[in-house]
Amino acid sequence: RMLGTLQSSCSIPFVPHFMSTLHVMQKELKSIGYWKERYSSEQLHTLKANGNDVEELQRYPEPLLLVGSTWKEEKKKRIILYLNSGHRWSEQLGYSYCRFECGIAESSMGNSCLTDSTWIWPEGLSHYVEEHDITLPDEFIRHMEDRNWKAEVEEHELESLRKSRPSVNDDFWLGWSSSFKSKEGILRKIKSITSQSYQRLSRSALQAR
Repeated sequence: RMLGTLQSSCSIPFVPHFMSTLHVMQKELKSIGYWKERYSSEQLHTLKANGNDVEELQRYPEPLLLVGSTWKEEKKKRIILYLNSGHRWSEQLGYSYCRFECGIAESSMGNSCLTDSTWIWPEGLSHYVEEHDITLPDEFIRHMEDRNWKAEVEEHELESLRKSRPSVNDDFWLGWSSSFKSKEGILRKIKSITSQSYQRLSRSALQAR
């Protein structure tokens, strides 16, 4: 599976300083739509043992807490089309997966990061919007509108972007998602926690017999 963390899924190859194009100002791509990974206790233990910063890996939001978009159907369709028409910026060996575990094939969630030369997002983000009613920041939606709902990037713009070796900045996404908590998302989270607790208690009771 492809990790949900931005560093693993959309990293930019390192270029030695002496090889960089000095006259091109470096640009940042703003990330959006990257989610917290779901690790078992055993997986977390292994990650820690291998020297991984678990807190760093877990700093992304849970999509469950962002459920509850209020877009009208026509606008929602435009958002989905925009997300699906971004330029394929990078690809990974493994596929992503739906954090809601809805049954969609991992291959349908994709293995790429897409961009419109300003923002960057995982290929499967449109699935969360279409099937799970995830909402997205107003700033990102206004950006889509300003581009007349067209995410396609001209070849000369792509070439300039490649030369600038852009870094990826997730500050906006982390800040916005941590401050936004929909009532519907919170209720679903409580229901999920309650269900998991009940299942654990049921297993414990069966084992005690």
